[in-house]
Amino acid sequence: MQQYKDEYYNGRERMNPTIENKIQNNTTDISKNPAFPSVNREGNPTNFIELLAYKRFLDVVKKVRQYTGMQDISGDYGFMRLQEKLQESIMQIFDIERQHRKYLEQLGVDLVTEEMELPKDAIKIDAKIVDMGTIEKDGFSTQSKEPNEQEVKKEFEVKAKEMQMTPMQVFQLEKEKRRFINLLIQGASKKGHYMFEIRRTELNRLHPELANLYGIVMSINDYTYWAMPEKMIEQMTNNPKAVAGKEEIKDDNDETKVKTQAICFPVSVHENIKGVMEVFGTHGLPDSKEAQEMIFNSTDTLMNEVWDIRLGVVVWEKFLRTYPMEVFDKGKIYIQHYIFSRFCALDFDEFFEVSRQILSDNPKGEKFIKDMVDDIVRDMKKSDLDNVFGDYANGGVAEEIHFFLVDNKSDKFYKNVGYNVDETITDKQGNEFEKLYFENKKLPKKYNVNDLIYLQQRDDFTQKDKYGGGDTSYVILVDYYSSPKKPYYYLYNVTKKFVATEGSLDWIKSSLPRGWKFYDSY
Repeated sequence: MQQYKDEYYNGRERMNPTIENKIQNNTTDISKNPAFPSVNREGNPTNFIELLAYKRFLDVVKKVRQYTGMQDISGDYGFMRLQEKLQESIMQIFDIERQHRKYLEQLGVDLVTEEMELPKDAIKIDAKIVDMGTIEKDGFSTQSKEPNEQEVKKEFEVKAKEMQMTPMQVFQLEKEKRRFINLLIQGASKKGHYMFEIRRTELNRLHPELANLYGIVMSINDYTYWAMPEKMIEQMTNNPKAVAGKEEIKDDNDETKVKTQAICFPVSVHENIKGVMEVFGTHGLPDSKEAQEMIFNSTDTLMNEVWDIRLGVVVWEKFLRTYPMEVFDKGKIYIQHYIFSRFCALDFDEFFEVSRQILSDNPKGEKFIKDMVDDIVRDMKKSDLDNVFGDYANGGVAEEIHFFLVDNKSDKFYKNVGYNVDETITDKQGNEFEKLYFENKKLPKKYNVNDLIYLQQRDDFTQKDKYGGGDTSYVILVDYYSSPKKPYYYLYNVTKKFVATEGSLDWIKSSLPRGWKFYDSY
């Protein structure tokens, strides 16, 4: 990332001197967080915060130029011009949005739900766009509140003994972990500032300049955090009336609700994402509500959030680059939430070690994430099967289960089922299986490899085959066009050249012991 430092010093725009000094001297509020590497990939000492800051600042400058059309925004004069344009644009936004708040609130919820591929009703988002200065002040913390030694001992003594640390040391690590998770949450949610581009056409139907105004306001707002003197930012941050948005999590009757307030549409989208990511990030907290409260009181302050806003995006981008490409495909984006949740749930040592590996571009970090994704996919497949067969495992009966298998070509039901021993398909692991054509009244449905749920390399779905010994792999075919998804057929690997015998509902139930293994009766 050295090139960003060179580009920064070759450019005109500069951070505020106080901020620049903190970055260069590695004295920011997050500089000592153990999640940041102290050496680069080659093992040489590095000020990683400084390198991150240069890249993020340069990205922000490019955004400002893109939306404002101003190519030189350097110096006090440039900053003053931007602030004037910011005030003018935000007032225009307020005037336009006032007549369309309900529509924009719902649009923001729909946008986040769709782009993050959130399951329907999994997290309910209650979004409100409100006047400046009217955001509810409950939950805002301007100063850290530290517990006393006895309180810390009460909550963290057990874990301290397990880790051979003092309770205060454990508490400190919990705080550092929370600070870094907050940084990632802020980085992930900052993209919400510019997600209006996805719905630019719809928004410009409300007003032809609305999307451009959003870009102007959000880009200048980002730049302000770098160019404004620290004292002024602190004064603004400590004034709840100047806050542009807020999110809070509510758990009511087993329902998770994200409640957000914001002064305009892009901030509303940002807060919606932040709230959802906060739900996933809670996996990184202790179980005790009292311990959680101690950590929140110490770390979740408005001033701490300033550095999250400055650096969160570039840190989050580093993490995203380690994700396998397939989790960015439509229909698989939701897997990213499992990755983040599991990462947050890691123990201290692993959490900080993997973070350092990812940020320093160590291949071990990327491999760790890839292995995690593989585990997630395997667990999700098993979870899907558990959900489908859960009623059987618990002695119940699900409706509309189609289960009819044949032994061989001479079986009288062979043609009805459409079992073809002469035609095969190969899965992604290279395993070959006979292709099945399933009867569906008068309209046969052809299934291909994408309809298979693979259970290879899963000990709980492999067993000795009494027909000649050796391990037998099972494949479960699922009708993806039904809701909920229904299992249709089971078959053996093609190397054995046969499938299971006919199975009645009672046989299926008897073959599903409670919860973990199929075909135990074979």
